[in-house]
Amino acid sequence: MTNIPQQLQNENYKFCLIQTKEKKPFEKEWQKNGYTYHDLKLLNHLRYNGNYGVIGGYGRLRILDIDKQNIAEELYSKFDTFTVKTGSRGYHFYFLSDHSTNIILNSQNQGHVGELRANNYQVVGPNSVHPNGNIYTIINNNPIR
Repeated sequence: MTNIPQQLQNENYKFCLIQTKEKKPFEKEWQKNGYTYHDLKLLNHLRYNGNYGVIGGYGRLRILDIDKQNIAEELYSKFDTFTVKTGSRGYHFYFLSDHSTNIILNSQNQGHVGELRANNYQVVGPNSVHPNGNIYTIINNNPIR
């Protein structure tokens, strides 16, 4: 059974359903119909090892999704917040902010670096399974800052 970490168990945060070993939500209008962490439909989905997504924007929750491993590791040394290593070795940095614009991050040297998921974008949640079989693993278990 997949479980939602304590840091994400907040009434104001919203989640979506994702199939095991997938990264995209399968329900229509998932951005508008997010589930709370204790919703029975979400819990039943997780009971059967389904993946889940964390939707940025609810409860001031934002997620910095960095795909490039070298940049993710550099930022990891600078942030002291709840952090998850993705199945593809990128990092998800969770933080609280009033910033509400999604941003695609690009670098002249490295191309696409990642995204700031600030409003109705989702990331695959911790303890879920990446399509390659790797687990989204918590690497900084501190509170969300």
